[in-house]
Amino acid sequence: MDNGMYTFTNKLRNFSIFLMVVGFLGLAYGFLTAPNTVEEATALVTDAHHGEGHDEGMPRPHRFLQSEPAHSCRERGSYILDP
Repeated sequence: MDNGMYTFTNKLRNFSIFLMVVGFLGLAYGFLTAPNTVEEATALVTDAHHGEGHDEGMPRPHRFLQSEPAHSCRERGSYILDP
């Protein structure tokens, strides 16, 4: 008699439990290795973004220059693309 319940194999159930345990361990590791203070977080971000030589050899991106004062350009949406 089928009562509308889904049936899963033991392999699938065990694999699902294994993935949940791995995910929980990864979550716990992420919380335990996170910076404890604002100063540590600031130092981590500063070190990651201000290393020397991270910009060498890369082409400069195009920048949008305003053709008029900021308030006028924003109202009309006029910008000049500078290579």
